[in-house]
Amino acid sequence: MRRDLLRRYAPLVTLLWCAPASAQTLWTDPLVRRAAASRAPAVREARAAVDVAAAGRVYGERPIVGNPTVGVLVLPGFPDYGAWTTGVSVGLPIEVSGVRAQWSREAERAVLAAAARLGDETVRAVTEARAARVELTVARALVAVQRARLATADEALTRTRARADARAATAVDVGLAEQERAEAAADLAHAEGRAAAALGVFRSALDLDADDAVDVDAPGRPEAVSPDAARAAALRAPRVRGDAVSLDQQAARLDAGASRMARGAVAPLVVGFEAQQVAVGPQQLNASIGASLRWELPLVQRAQGDRAVAEAEARVARMRAALLRRQIARDVLRSAESLGRSLAELDALERDAIPAAERLVAASEAAFAAGALDYFRVLAARRGVLSLRSRALDVLEAAWGARLAFDRARGDTDDR
Repeated sequence: MRRDLLRRYAPLVTLLWCAPASAQTLWTDPLVRRAAASRAPAVREARAAVDVAAAGRVYGERPIVGNPTVGVLVLPGFPDYGAWTTGVSVGLPIEVSGVRAQWSREAERAVLAAAARLGDETVRAVTEARAARVELTVARALVAVQRARLATADEALTRTRARADARAATAVDVGLAEQERAEAAADLAHAEGRAAAALGVFRSALDLDADDAVDVDAPGRPEAVSPDAARAAALRAPRVRGDAVSLDQQAARLDAGASRMARGAVAPLVVGFEAQQVAVGPQQLNASIGASLRWELPLVQRAQGDRAVAEAEARVARMRAALLRRQIARDVLRSAESLGRSLAELDALERDAIPAAERLVAASEAAFAAGALDYFRVLAARRGVLSLRSRALDVLEAAWGARLAFDRARGDTDDR
């Protein structure tokens, strides 16, 4: 069985990736997935958006009968007393347009769109958190590699100075050793800065406190994707990706909104109850009661502008969904191909390049001990193997990036 790449570097990274003696959380990949799906900021915002969309259902639950209207009429009969009139009317607006049902349809589409967006944001947040975990583990491993390089440079500088004191080395040799030591120190500082930045990204991805200690395990090797699996995912992903489904539901919501606007232009039917009292003589009043119906005819004002805008926005949403689906298929295939190339490069480094460099170090050290080789050749061999290990870690991170991009493109976070 092929050895894991990071197992090869166990002497360098064991202290970084082993769980501490205390009960500190070890952020494994499954734990990162669960935490990101529940506490990532983008997921929590999307979950709140679902609640907002669900609140829109109340529009469709309003009563058919609206708020009553009350009118009072007083004509004092001046200057002719016989024209003295008082009246009271009570009107009840009754919804006859069916707009409540349209509100319900629109609200349900909004909920479905928000739910699809929540699913997409969950996949996105999980992918970003997993990528941040890989970046952190690789960055810390690179710190270990650079520390090993600095230790080698320190040893070389000490040996060279001793040889210079014994007149067995020149000032040029000392200068080269000092340069190597300075470059190693600078590279170590750069690696430590990268690790610190990766730690900040990981904390942000999981909404951890700024001073939370973070311990992560080795990411291992990402699973390859076969060409058949990639083609199947490219066919399936455009249909199930949450962001594409959300655009479909947004278009349907806008269509429902246009219908609701058309229904909303139909005014309620107002049923009135009327009572009047009229003076018919100096001391004589007559009363009358009755009913009335009032309805605004929707002949001219039919919300044409609002409907036109909503219908145009629905067309835009459908166009965006179609374009996104084409891009999704391309992203699936491209990320799968990128993963294959990264794994091939990783295999070449792990199987051939690094073992050959390690054999060169052993041969150089033996030759130097026998007095047949200059120490700088040993130093160059050691630096070469450390450089290859550093490159292998970068390639491992690229492979994981391609694998996570594939999972994100297909709208999934499971390594199947």
